[in-house]
Amino acid sequence: MDWQLVIAIYATVISTLVLIWRLVEFYLEKAGRIKVKIKLITKIAVFNNILGDRILYYSVEVTNFSNHKRLIERPRFKTDLLFDGENIFSYIDFTDAIQYPLPFEPGEKREILYKKADIDEKFKRLQVKRIKAVIEDTLGKYYRSNWVSL
Repeated sequence: MDWQLVIAIYATVISTLVLIWRLVEFYLEKAGRIKVKIKLITKIAVFNNILGDRILYYSVEVTNFSNHKRLIERPRFKTDLLFDGENIFSYIDFTDAIQYPLPFEPGEKREILYKKADIDEKFKRLQVKRIKAVIEDTLGKYYRSNWVSL
């Protein structure tokens, strides 16, 4: 076998791998990568060194891992049961001052809190046992968290 043929084959394989890698990088750069976590946290009010009541919250933590700014819509909750063919519900608090869609810069992390008592009251009445947070960006892509038991 001629050494020029070996070098040509080697160059072809390397250039093909580089092309595939660049296409994957291009796709991942354009695709949104938002991580959503939901967890139960406790907050305690402190005033003049006096501890107040403890309040339980569901914390929806959203992190933008993409290289571009993303806008997200109001978080919604997916349930483990279907109601009229649907299992995704919006929880709207009219006292909430947050304006949606929220802009997220690359690497930015935000935490959105919902009172556990409010969520439990709404969903336990429907006999829901588990929920997960669902975030939709303005491009129509959905991101889901882990399941949390009520």
